[in-house]
Amino acid sequence: MPSVTMFTRGAALSALLMVSATPALALSKTNLARQAIAEAEGKITAANRAGVAGEAPHMTAQAEALLRDARVDLARDREGHAIAEAHRASELADLAIGESQRQG
Repeated sequence: MPSVTMFTRGAALSALLMVSATPALALSKTNLARQAIAEAEGKITAANRAGVAGEAPHMTAQAEALLRDARVDLARDREGHAIAEAHRASELADLAIGESQRQG
């Protein structure tokens, strides 16, 4: 059950980050991209800690690659691409966590 606890903590932290963002931050695409990247980083960290069974490592590796791409796009002022890649990385990390829970 430690992986469930980690996932719950990660989800709570993500929710707290979203709620604590000020309206001014929400208007900036750069800040939205940074927020999406930070969320993906947290979920990937939780996925890496959750387990190494089944498809989870493959999904986590894909999420990490998307996160790297998101960082590059943000650095090149392509915030829209960065946001989309970070969101996809978060989704894959969530799937990896779910997979590791099913295997565990």
